[in-house]
This record gives sequence, C-alpha cells and structure tokens, in this order.
Amino acid sequence: TTVTNTITAYWELAYARQNVKVQQQAVTVSEKLYNDNKKQLEIGTMAPLDVTRAESELATDRQNLIVAQTTQLQDELVLKNDISKDPLAANLINVE
Repeated sequence: TTVTNTITAYWELAYARQNVKVQQQAVTVSEKLYNDNKKQLEIGTMAPLDVTRAESELATDRQNLIVAQTTQLQDELVLKNDISKDPLAANLINVE
C-alpha cells in the first residue's frame, strides 16, 4: 500500500507540474488577446464588450494558474510525506 501510494503521489505531482505549464501558457495567450483587443478598441475596430470578455478570460486563466500552482505544492508535500519521516527537514524543505 505504501509503495502504491508513493507511486500514485509521484504521478499526481508529474501531472500537476505539467498542468502548471499549461495554465501558464493559457495566461500568456489570454494576456496577448486582451492587449490586442485593447489596441483594437483604441483605434475603433473592436467593441468594448470584446475587451471585457478578454479581460474576464484573463482573470479566469490567472485563477486557474493559482489553483494549479497550489495543487502542485500540495502534491509535492504529499510525496515528501510518503518518502520521508520528516518532510519539513532542512535538507528537504527546498527540494521540489
């Protein structure tokens, strides 16, 4: 059971790390869309509602990134708990 839990925790962490990368890319794309929409609004080729939608999507993507980063940190702690008696030991505290 311990080995299975440790393996599961490892793969959960691997997934969480990749999810953080995906969410970071989503934020980057949303920021670009928002900035492009703002420029188009300034020159009069876009409706204000489209800028508001892009801003809302950017906020949602930023929130999703924070959730993904939090999950990654939690999964790191779970794995540390599985492989160490003291996950807060000085030699493990900065290990990802």
